[in-house]
Amino acid sequence: MLVVPWPDAPLFPGIDIDTSIALLAHFDIDALVRVRFWNHLGDQYTSATLTRRIAFMLSPAFSDYEAFVHELQLTSSVVGGQAALHVFHPSEPAPRVIAIYTPHRTFFHVLGYLVHQEDFELRITACEASPIADEPPPLEVTLTKGRYSFLLVPGAKESPTPLHPLVSMWNSALCAYFGPNSFCDAYTGLNEHSRGLIHPSRLALHGQLPADLGALIRTWTARGWALSNTPSAWVGATPCRGAVSIGCAAAVRFFGDAHCTSGVLLPLGETLPRSVGVDLLQEYSVVWWRGGRTCGGGCHYGETSITGGKRLCLRSVLITT
Repeated sequence: MLVVPWPDAPLFPGIDIDTSIALLAHFDIDALVRVRFWNHLGDQYTSATLTRRIAFMLSPAFSDYEAFVHELQLTSSVVGGQAALHVFHPSEPAPRVIAIYTPHRTFFHVLGYLVHQEDFELRITACEASPIADEPPPLEVTLTKGRYSFLLVPGAKESPTPLHPLVSMWNSALCAYFGPNSFCDAYTGLNEHSRGLIHPSRLALHGQLPADLGALIRTWTARGWALSNTPSAWVGATPCRGAVSIGCAAAVRFFGDAHCTSGVLLPLGETLPRSVGVDLLQEYSVVWWRGGRTCGGGCHYGETSITGGKRLCLRSVLITT
């Protein structure tokens, strides 16, 4: 998230640096990662583009942006949801309230930093049933400073990562994050086509939409999104591949799997100065399966619906299995 400088050479032959930068401003995360693999220059341009998008959105809210990035690194916290979607797919609007996700054990460390070091005003309200996630925290913690607002979301108890709440967002498009070192867009294959899966926990009996989701659904569909509770509902959808598919109820997913677009923010080979002994986001991931209505009679042994779930897992285990 620390700003990477632009290279001093053009990316495209015959096109000057300023034009190259202007072109990259429209590239989504999948296209940027492809540019990264061209060569060293493409790697530099990709990092500069992503870190500057993030800084443009976040840095005006902080008196010391670099210290804020250090706080995120120190506490293994990330920015996720709509803010990450905006960075990865710049045609999507930036959110009015930016969500910061922290591990449960470092929640008050981040809270104290924002209040005492950055002079944010704290507002705590009791949560009611929310269309944002299936497991809303008992209290909603909002921090404001002028026109800037942040929502601070704790991770699951006894978990060293902040990622559990992201897999329960009402819309799969919001299952995305970036931190000081890394980023992940879990449903790029759907997001680039403006398709989102509604989390089954937010659906009433027989798959009917509850009233509290109505406004959200209308807002997203007005922006051109197609929302469904199963990928098989979309015209032209590919046949369900079960547990190895991107969005089936039975699909077993984890942050960093083959369906994700993920990587490091800094140019390859460069790292932030280590402020902690272990980068917990690199050590652990979350495994999840959405659950809900299956894609058809041939899906998951003929079951019509399954119960969703999520688990903490070491990344080293996921990579080697």
